[in-house]
Amino acid sequence: MSIGEVLNVYNGDNSPKLKITCIKKFINVLDLIDHIKNIQDIYYLEFQISETITLNLKIESSCKNTPILIVEFDEINNIYYLWKSSGNWDMSTVISSFYTNHIVNDRKNSNDTLLYFVNSKEYQSHFNKKNLLKFIEKIDFNWDEEIVIKFWETFNYFLNKEGITTKVGSNENESVYNSLIILSILKIKLLQNQLLMKHKIIKYSQKMTNLNSNSNSKSKPNTKSNTKTKTKKMPDSNSSSGIDPSTSLNEKCISKTKTIKNNNLVENIYQNLSKLDNEFRHKKIDNI
Repeated sequence: MSIGEVLNVYNGDNSPKLKITCIKKFINVLDLIDHIKNIQDIYYLEFQISETITLNLKIESSCKNTPILIVEFDEINNIYYLWKSSGNWDMSTVISSFYTNHIVNDRKNSNDTLLYFVNSKEYQSHFNKKNLLKFIEKIDFNWDEEIVIKFWETFNYFLNKEGITTKVGSNENESVYNSLIILSILKIKLLQNQLLMKHKIIKYSQKMTNLNSNSNSKSKPNTKSNTKTKTKKMPDSNSSSGIDPSTSLNEKCISKTKTIKNNNLVENIYQNLSKLDNEFRHKKIDNI
């Protein structure tokens, strides 16, 4: 196979064939992991990963209209090929989804895990403790000691970058402050997902390497084609052989056209992420 090769693959009995293009090849599995991590860093994307019946890896976001990635291992040459379908990743959809699915303005029952947060020494000494807790209480998020530590590391980084060191007064500053809270939580969720992705890909690599060493007669995945319309079967993403539910760390993303309450906050989050996480968002990655 070659970079730029195009295939039409099976994507379910009631779905049209999925057009995918070979965009990258990797000799080292860690380079593959780094490439996928870079995509996640830019868009704050959480991925789900599953193995297909053709022994490839299927990587996708639950956001609508986003590309699907296929990892294929060439056991003859020990090369990992990365295929990509059409579509676009959109960070604003990720942010909007989190706000819609995790912010509860009329929350009545307190979250038991919130005690981890309230009892932290960082919270007890925080300069804006009252406003912080008021907003944190609205977020449907499970805390533990490790997550609280990571939150404060990230949140303090964002606060310092923004220059917020005293009690928030104006509505504008409060909106910016709240957006930094959500950014910090999104970052934590992203890091958790990246660790899971790394574990799954390394496990897949070990499996394929072992299969290759145990069976030299095993034929390579049938993806070569002299035409650009070859069909390669893979499971429907909605079938039982689709996404492993344990890898789904975020709620299903809503469409961009859905009405979202408090759009000012969502826009603030997006703008602050663009400014504060500049090193990720503007990092150039070829062919993603």
